[in-house]
Amino acid sequence: MGDRHPVGRMSVRLRHEDFQWLAGYARQEGVSAAELTGHAVWMLRMWEETIKGAIIDILDGIDDLCREHDQELRQMRHHFERRLAGPA
Repeated sequence: MGDRHPVGRMSVRLRHEDFQWLAGYARQEGVSAAELTGHAVWMLRMWEETIKGAIIDILDGIDDLCREHDQELRQMRHHFERRLAGPA
């Protein structure tokens, strides 16, 4: 089970060995474990927002392609229905 460690206004649950590694790395960098964790959380949030925007852009592109494809299929269907109906 993990230990709870306060980071600003939030509490983070880490395994003991993860906290030990984090504390050692923070000492090496000359910052507190809370500062290091806060920065990591900030980076993850920025990454999530960047990725979320990119995914939305990709999905919008897929929607556009699907609409174009649907339009082409309707046109083809209309063309073949007219041919099957024969001369008017």
